[in-house]
Amino acid sequence: MKDKLYQKQFGFRPKNSTEHPVLDLKENIFQSCSKKQISCILFLDLKKAFDTVSHKILLKKMEYYGVHGTALKLFQSYLSNRKQVTCIDGCISALDLIEWGVPQGSVLGPLLFLIFINDIHHASDLGTWLFADDTSLVSCAGSLSDLQQKMNQQVAKVQDWLLSNRLSVHYAKKKSIHAY
Repeated sequence: MKDKLYQKQFGFRPKNSTEHPVLDLKENIFQSCSKKQISCILFLDLKKAFDTVSHKILLKKMEYYGVHGTALKLFQSYLSNRKQVTCIDGCISALDLIEWGVPQGSVLGPLLFLIFINDIHHASDLGTWLFADDTSLVSCAGSLSDLQQKMNQQVAKVQDWLLSNRLSVHYAKKKSIHAY
């Protein structure tokens, strides 16, 4: 599975830190600027990303990446029939079935999340850099109007991918930068 993960996914990967995507992204922007192009970077933060993973979609993606038979059934069992309670000031909630999300604090949780979002870079023609649930989308063009048109078209494709995978953007945390 390790060799099937998108190479520009830097989160939860050995020998990667937050510096790696920043340096790689910076190099991409410098190359565009040297070609006299304008670049736009859109930084997205997925809202409750680990909590909103659809088990059904995740299992289909795992099957696509080659997890079959007993191994797939093991993961299905791992994700199914999980329950939780909440305790606040000694008050305990009713036992609730967890039907979404990957187990956080587990060794498998981050890997399952990476598998879930592994195909986001296929959603559009934008350059895509990932660090866990933080996504950077990049494009460049010769003029600001061409760049704006391209970004609008391609971001709409990413939005379609997010909707079909039942993920959403934390819009209060989104940012964009233009480089000339």
